[in-house]
Amino acid sequence: MNPTLAGIAPNPSLVVDFDAERITTILGAKSFQQGDIKTGEGVLVLGEVDGDVQTDVGSSMVGAGGIVRGVVSGNRVIIAGTVMGDVFAMDTLILTETAVINGNVHYKNIAMKSEATINGRLIKIRD
Repeated sequence: MNPTLAGIAPNPSLVVDFDAERITTILGAKSFQQGDIKTGEGVLVLGEVDGDVQTDVGSSMVGAGGIVRGVVSGNRVIIAGTVMGDVFAMDTLILTETAVINGNVHYKNIAMKSEATINGRLIKIRD
């Protein structure tokens, strides 16, 4: 069975499959990172990051209660927390009902709950 993490958002239907999302780096709920996080695999932020979060492969995820003060980018981006900066999803962006983005959102495909908040522009990435 693949390891999973239920509860990155209050929505119990959002379960993270660490293998599918290629999550290899986790910043815990009570952790603080000063500076950028750049990883070749996926990352899950449950704490606070003052810096950019970037993945080459896998997902960039900000869990419920997680805060990023910087740019979040990756092929697949899942936001359930707060981002104070731009978001770049080169393939898919998923926003849960608790997502708050204060910045522009660049996406190829998007799925979002109506309760999600975006204070910025939505910019479609064309092929």
